[in-house]
Amino acid sequence: MIKEKTGATLEHISHFSLDAKGLHPNIENFIGIAQVPLGIAGPIHVDGEYANGDFLVPVAGTRKGVVERISRGLELIGKRKIQTTISSSFMARGPVLKAPTARYAKEMADWTEKNFTLLKKEAETTTKHGKLLWIKPYIVGRNLFLRFAYDTSKAMGMNMVTIATDKALGLVETQFPEAKHIALSGNMCIDKKPAFLNYIEGRGKHVTAEVFLEGVKGSSPKPGFADAAAGIYLATGQDLAHSVELHNGDVLFEQTPKGLYCALSITSIQVGTMGGGTRVETQNECLKIMGCANEASEKLAEIIAAAALAHEIGSI
Repeated sequence: MIKEKTGATLEHISHFSLDAKGLHPNIENFIGIAQVPLGIAGPIHVDGEYANGDFLVPVAGTRKGVVERISRGLELIGKRKIQTTISSSFMARGPVLKAPTARYAKEMADWTEKNFTLLKKEAETTTKHGKLLWIKPYIVGRNLFLRFAYDTSKAMGMNMVTIATDKALGLVETQFPEAKHIALSGNMCIDKKPAFLNYIEGRGKHVTAEVFLEGVKGSSPKPGFADAAAGIYLATGQDLAHSVELHNGDVLFEQTPKGLYCALSITSIQVGTMGGGTRVETQNECLKIMGCANEASEKLAEIIAAAALAHEIGSI
């Protein structure tokens, strides 16, 4: 039909090695594969809480210069190890309930805090892997926003936390029948948008990568770390819409008498090593290159942050 209506031959789109039947969970109206160039940067030396050792990093995309800049940064870093630290790790879902009054909303907020254990037990009946960590209430007028935060193990976990939160909300609705559940995502998550809340509180993995370059002088570049991180997202089957949130971060280059201290903090790296797009054969192979397939998602996040820092150093 496409050939007849458009005249396009689809010669390259229709030739691929993937199992078409296995792609059903990942795409609708499947017609073929959009092949994207893939490059390798590294090895990158990481001293992390989850990632330790030397890693080759696959970077996909059509924009020339990203792999080159990471490689140039790694040349400056040399044999030094990039130390990575995870400040927080959770996936959030933020529903909203409309109450008759703000006082009623406050009563609901107080109840959720006092009955956290009950809500946690209910939420976790829906998943073998997800663990509810905390619930934070926000009251806006007579609306109550509840930010549910979960440990989602190896998965990025958006579907997991959505189902679990919906289940837990049933208890709140039963206890407070005068409230109306308006939306399961009340935009307090905050998902796939640059947001100050995620910059401050984090969402996904908050990772800092740092390295000290003796005898090197330089200044902090204009941040472009999303270039490197998004390329790894594409290579490893992550949800590309979450690359928007990679801009929640800071680059700090501090000149000292002995050299240059370089650091990068990204507050919302949202990645998984199992499920979703990570099941696609080519993306799964890229995860295997880094030793991240079906491993702790924090390991992948640390490698991404380290590669992003190398990218920034490569622009000195």
